[in-house]
Amino acid sequence: MTKENKIKNLTLTEIKKQAKKLDAQTEHEILVGEDVYKVKIDNVFRRTKQNQLLDDLVAFFSEGNERVELLDLATPYTTLLLIKHFTSIEVSDNIDEALEMLDILIDLELLGAILNLMPEQEVLDMYELLNATVNRMKENMVELEDETKRLSEVVENDEVKEMLLNGTRDKEPK
Repeated sequence: MTKENKIKNLTLTEIKKQAKKLDAQTEHEILVGEDVYKVKIDNVFRRTKQNQLLDDLVAFFSEGNERVELLDLATPYTTLLLIKHFTSIEVSDNIDEALEMLDILIDLELLGAILNLMPEQEVLDMYELLNATVNRMKENMVELEDETKRLSEVVENDEVKEMLLNGTRDKEPK
């Protein structure tokens, strides 16, 4: 056995060395008008950052329940979240400010350009995760709806039944 093949003990120090490799970024140049800018893009989309992206997407959809017009922007917003979490470009946590940034990136034709600089397999894997998550959310919603219908069939109180079926009350309490 050569020194190169020596088996190491798995220690906190070794784990941190391996984790540091996940922080690697590649610097790219991107043209905006006549000016050249640099942007750093993650080589690996860390699982923790993927989870943060999913959290942001859930927050976006929650806001979309209140502001339905947002849902038309779900796909480009998802691309913006990829930029937020996997590049050196800062994107606001505030949805309205992020949407302003999205408009600017679209107008400057940067949204697709930046996405195309990202590691293709990482992007594909992220979209697979997003797709699986959305499908799970749909399944959970169907199950919740079925459970609500089942409960409404056994509940005798009309006010509670109305709340279960429509999320509202027929009348205010006296």
